[in-house]
Amino acid sequence: KAGRAAQKYLAYEVTKLVHGEGSAQSVRKVSDVLFGTASFSDLSGADLEELAKEIPVTKKSSVMEALVATGAAISNGEARRFIQGGAVSVNGEKITEDQEITQASLLKKGKNTFILTRE
Repeated sequence: KAGRAAQKYLAYEVTKLVHGEGSAQSVRKVSDVLFGTASFSDLSGADLEELAKEIPVTKKSSVMEALVATGAAISNGEARRFIQGGAVSVNGEKITEDQEITQASLLKKGKNTFILTRE
């Protein structure tokens, strides 16, 4: 744990040095959301811009369409199976059926696949 804390501190300080304090804080918040220690709703517009630089972004109107459009699923059938199997969450909440996306949201498939949906 101490080694991980040192890594986080070093990453923050390097980001602050290169990009400034505001950007470093934004990156820290985005990382906390991606790793499940903060809520997606805590992110500001600037934080969403930082997030959009790091993960796929789509404007699709449903979870299934977003998964296929970004390559997280190869077909609607595969996307449906991921959703029904509980492998997909929207803003940290597991879903078991396709749903419409009406606002900016963070989709997660499995452990490491993230998608930002925007209007």
